[in-house]
Amino acid sequence: MAHPIAAIATGFVRSGIGILRMSGDGCIDLANKVFTLSSKKPMSELPDRLLSRGTLYDEQSRPIDEAMVFVSRAPHSYTGEDTVEFQCHGSPAVLRAGLSALLSVGFRQAGPGEFTKRAFLSGQMDLTQAEAVIDLIDAETADAAANAAGQVAGILRKKLDPIYDQLMDICSHFHAVLDYPDEDIEPFRLQAYADTLKSASRQLDALLSSCRRGNFIKNGVQTAILGAPNAGKSSLLNALAGFERVIVTDIPGTTRDAVEQTVTLGRHLLRLLDTAGIRETADRVEELGVARALQAAQTCQLALFVVDGSKPLTPEDEAAMDAALQAPEAIAILNKQDLPCVMDPSELPFAYVIPVSCAKNEGLDLLEQALDMLFDFDAPCDGSILTNARQADAIAKSRESIEAALSSLRLGMTPDAVLVDVEAAMESLGEATGRVVREDITNRIFERFGIATADIGSARTEIVKAKEEQKNADIPVPDRSTTEKDKEEAFLDALLAPAPNKEEAQTQNPTQGPAAKSRPSEPTSNQREKTVRGISDPTERSRPSVRQEMKEIREEQRQRTSSAQKTKDEPNRTSEHRPVPKMKKDKER
Repeated sequence: MAHPIAAIATGFVRSGIGILRMSGDGCIDLANKVFTLSSKKPMSELPDRLLSRGTLYDEQSRPIDEAMVFVSRAPHSYTGEDTVEFQCHGSPAVLRAGLSALLSVGFRQAGPGEFTKRAFLSGQMDLTQAEAVIDLIDAETADAAANAAGQVAGILRKKLDPIYDQLMDICSHFHAVLDYPDEDIEPFRLQAYADTLKSASRQLDALLSSCRRGNFIKNGVQTAILGAPNAGKSSLLNALAGFERVIVTDIPGTTRDAVEQTVTLGRHLLRLLDTAGIRETADRVEELGVARALQAAQTCQLALFVVDGSKPLTPEDEAAMDAALQAPEAIAILNKQDLPCVMDPSELPFAYVIPVSCAKNEGLDLLEQALDMLFDFDAPCDGSILTNARQADAIAKSRESIEAALSSLRLGMTPDAVLVDVEAAMESLGEATGRVVREDITNRIFERFGIATADIGSARTEIVKAKEEQKNADIPVPDRSTTEKDKEEAFLDALLAPAPNKEEAQTQNPTQGPAAKSRPSEPTSNQREKTVRGISDPTERSRPSVRQEMKEIREEQRQRTSSAQKTKDEPNRTSEHRPVPKMKKDKER
């Protein structure tokens, strides 16, 4: 039973509208204690997802705001539980009083992310979708928001689920042959799944290749602005920020410490770090600033080398250029294009040399185009780009396990050894999406091959029916020994009893088809767990299968009937012989 929770969903800031959200068992009745509908009807009579007006009251039953309310009943709600929302004015005082009133009537303060957590636990979304909710809230660019929205809609899950299902098909086929050798199941041949494993590896590799771009979309590009003193570094930061973030003067060494600023240039989020001009200096403070600039060049993802295009290259420019070229990506900014340019762009060993005038905010569009090409922003942000480090790590582990399985397959290792890596790949994907591997394998066995516990009940029904018809027929049956009667009754009792709690395994290679001896139709969970590790115990295979036992009983009945006919003195019988009905084969197996 889910305890009702409540929280301020819109944040504790002034706004036009504020939302109080509730969820859990009995939340509608509890919310009705602090809210009166204008229609005077109880809140339980409200239709789903229809706004209604009313009055919100505080702990002392004093009205605090005119508000709107709507309910969403389970399971058609965000959390999968009954939910209620109050939409009132976004005053912190109103929201605080409303939340206090809710807590006084039995609600509990919701923890961080608890609404989304309940949505995941109730099966409304998987882990990729739950984590994308936070990414959508924290998105700083249109691309980040679009990609997060796609993942909330389940785009990433739709890419991972087919891969997971392919791996599950391999594992379920192996376990089906191993655990149900008497069933009509195609023999397991691992080589037939080699292409499936290769395809899964390629698909995961394609997803992992999007991680670099995903990191830039979500977290931005760590960018260091490097150059000689008075090259225009601070002017470039101000131009990109759209306001005077740092002081700009004609005095060399004005910027002594690193200044950080996050800016958006087109589709790009840049984490800018304006550094001190790189030069030899006797000033201790400026010297520390130069050291930080050199360190930033080694740790950044992008270096913007700013040079004064109205002057020839100086030794200080060359020192800053050498530092910028140490970064993974680097762009040269040929600044001061509003002045006569004397520098030849070919002197700069950069793939991209962008002429700009920071004083007049000219040329920044060219920088945006260079960033588009440098960071491959052509592909759509539809939710298929990996932006979550945990998910990327899990997918990388899954791909490694698949490659290990393919390597074992090429070396000719046994199926159970190869399947260890396949199941490890499934577990890693399960970590990414929140699926339970063992439970999924078991379910797929019964779904794919039609093996159900209900079949045992059907078999018992047929046996009882045949026995009753035999009793009612005029067939002379010789007296059986007590041992024979006990054998049949014991078999029927065993058939009705729950599945035995024994650890059973196949004594024969599952790739060779059904084993010589039969097995029970219903393996235990302990059995399934051990077969994964290749544990086998031939002593546990002594009990015959249901199919074999029924066959033996039918044959015994036919023999008794035939023997009784031979012992009759009269050649012609008046009573009509009624054969024992044949057992129906369950075609659903």
